[in-house]
Amino acid sequence: MEDNSSATADSGPPILPSGLWWGALGVLAFSLTVPLTRVAVTGGLSPVFTGTGRAVIAGLLAALLLLVAGRHRRRPRAHQWWRLCLVTGGVVIGFPVCTSLALQDVPAAHGAVVIAALPAATAAVTVLRTGERAGV
Repeated sequence: MEDNSSATADSGPPILPSGLWWGALGVLAFSLTVPLTRVAVTGGLSPVFTGTGRAVIAGLLAALLLLVAGRHRRRPRAHQWWRLCLVTGGVVIGFPVCTSLALQDVPAAHGAVVIAALPAATAAVTVLRTGERAGV
C-alpha cells in the first residue's frame, strides 16, 4: 500500500451510511414495542385494542411515508391481492393481537425471546414446505 492510500489515511472517525442509522433507529423503536405492549395490557387496556392500535399506527405511518416518497401510484396487480390480504391478516391482526394476548400472562422478556426465534422458525418451516436448500 502507498502512504497516501485511503486505506491508510487518517481521515477521522468513520461516517456510517445514513441507512445504517435509520436501521438502528428502527431496531431501537421495535425493541420498545414488547415492553410497552406488556405495560398497556397489564395496565387495563384490551389486548385486541392494543394489538390493532399498533397496527393502525404503523399503517398510518407507512401510508404517510408512501405519500411523501411518491410510491403510492403503483398499485398491486389483481393476482397479488389475495396474497396481500393473507399477509395483512398475519401482520396486522395475527402477530400484534396474539402478542398482546400473550403478554397478559408472560413477562416481556419471555415474549422478546419468542419473537427473536421467529425468523429461524420461519426459515425452518419454509425449508420443510418447499424443500429448498441454501446454495453452496
